[in-house]
Amino acid sequence: MARKSDNFIKQAYSKVVEIMSGEFRLDKKDFPKLKIVDGDIRAYDHTNNIIIFGREKQSHAIEVLSEEVGHYVRAKLRGAAEKGISVDETSPKEFGFQASLMVYEKMAPDERQKFFPHGRPTLLEHYETRKKVRKITENALGILIIAGFITALFLLTGNLTGYLIAGYEIQSAYGFVLLIILVILGAIWIWLKHQNLDESKKLEKQISSIKSNSDASTM
Repeated sequence: MARKSDNFIKQAYSKVVEIMSGEFRLDKKDFPKLKIVDGDIRAYDHTNNIIIFGREKQSHAIEVLSEEVGHYVRAKLRGAAEKGISVDETSPKEFGFQASLMVYEKMAPDERQKFFPHGRPTLLEHYETRKKVRKITENALGILIIAGFITALFLLTGNLTGYLIAGYEIQSAYGFVLLIILVILGAIWIWLKHQNLDESKKLEKQISSIKSNSDASTM
């Protein structure tokens, strides 16, 4: 049974389709139909080309719908939609988030207040958490490398008290081994730094590439 809240959800979906169809030059008629149901659910039925939306997600309707439509758009541009290929096989979740951000940016200020009561979309918790874990690991590894480097210097110069027991030659060997380990750890640290680049910038590059392909295909 339809509810009053369904009108807001339908308005949000219509706005998403309007923006996404214009940005990627896709026919509105080809976009998935919206099916509103009870419960906390979000899904895209690629077989029947239907987006299923649970009423419990109404407070985040525009974000959720933008993400689901974003997955459809990417599959459409890749030709997967017509071939019946699951959108999950062609669309990373990041593109869904980027679609949500695009809808926000294209809206007028008054529309943002209406459809985005929580403000500008942020990366999903999964991606934020993943980034934070990488950052913590990166910092811990950096501290370990610095401490290890200082220890290696002491070992190589024989200035630790262990020198009196183990002897200079053995200590020097330990120092060289430690330096090799530090080089490996340093390489891992550089990799983590690279992996911890700002997610939004990477996603913007991704969508720019996709939009370019869309423009080229319509020329």
